[in-house]
Amino acid sequence: MLDASGFLTIQPAGDLRALDMFGRRAGQKSGDALIIPFNASPVYLLSDQMSVVEMQKRIAGARIEGLTAVNSSLYSLPAPLGATPTTLTARLQNQLNRPVKGMIALAGPKEWTITPAKQPFELAAAALGEVSFQVTATSSTAFNQYLVKTAIEREGLQSEQSQIVEIACMRPMTVTLDGKLDEWTTATFTRVDSEMQRDPANYMQWLAIRGSRSMRRPARPTSAAKWPPATTPPTCISGRLFESRVWAMRAMASRPPTARIR
Repeated sequence: MLDASGFLTIQPAGDLRALDMFGRRAGQKSGDALIIPFNASPVYLLSDQMSVVEMQKRIAGARIEGLTAVNSSLYSLPAPLGATPTTLTARLQNQLNRPVKGMIALAGPKEWTITPAKQPFELAAAALGEVSFQVTATSSTAFNQYLVKTAIEREGLQSEQSQIVEIACMRPMTVTLDGKLDEWTTATFTRVDSEMQRDPANYMQWLAIRGSRSMRRPARPTSAAKWPPATTPPTCISGRLFESRVWAMRAMASRPPTARIR
C-alpha cells in the first residue's frame, strides 16, 4: 500500500512557495514553515530571493513526516525447516532523510521458533540494512508457503507488515528410475508462477498480504471491455489499479486498426 498522508516541512521557508503542475499554489504556510503534502503529481518550489545553493540546502534539511519510516522485506529461507536452525533475513529500508533506530520482531506459524525474539537496528538516512533471525520448526507445509509478520518499533511508534516466504534451496539427490517416487518424499517444492516471470516488476506486490488473503494476479483478460472485473475491488493503489490500466491498454493495442474518415 502507498503512504497517503506523508508531507515535507521546510523550516525556515523564507519566501519559498510551492506550485503544482498547473501553476496553482500547493501546500500551506504555518509560521515560517512551508508544509507540502506528498502525492503522485510533481510540486515545484520557487523563490525570488534565494540562490539555487541555498534552496537546495533548505530542501535537503527539510523534515519528512507521515510516512512508514522503515519498510521491510523478507528473503526466502535458504534451507529446509526442521530442528536444525535456518536463517531468515529481513531487509530494512529507511524511507526518511534522517537516521532512524528501533527494534524489529518476526512472528511466524505456530510450529516455528524464532530467535532472538527482537533485534535492534540502526539505519542512516535513506539507507538499506539487514537483520537475521534463526528459525526452527516442528513441521513444514506441503505448499511451501509460510505467513510471517514483521513488527517494527521506532520512537514509540509501531508498524506491521505481512509477507509469504518460501524455502528456496538446492540439494543434491540421487533418483532411481524405477517408477516409484520414494526419493521425492523429502523434497521441498517451490511454486513457479509464469505470470510473474512475464512481468517481474510486480513481484513484491504479488508477495504482499492484505490480512490473511494473498493478492494474486487475476486471470489475463481477453478484451478491454471485460477488464477490470466489476466484482474485483481495488485493493492496492500501486498494483491492482495500475495493472488494470496496463491490461486495458494492451487489449486495446491488440485490436485491428480501424479506418480513418477524412
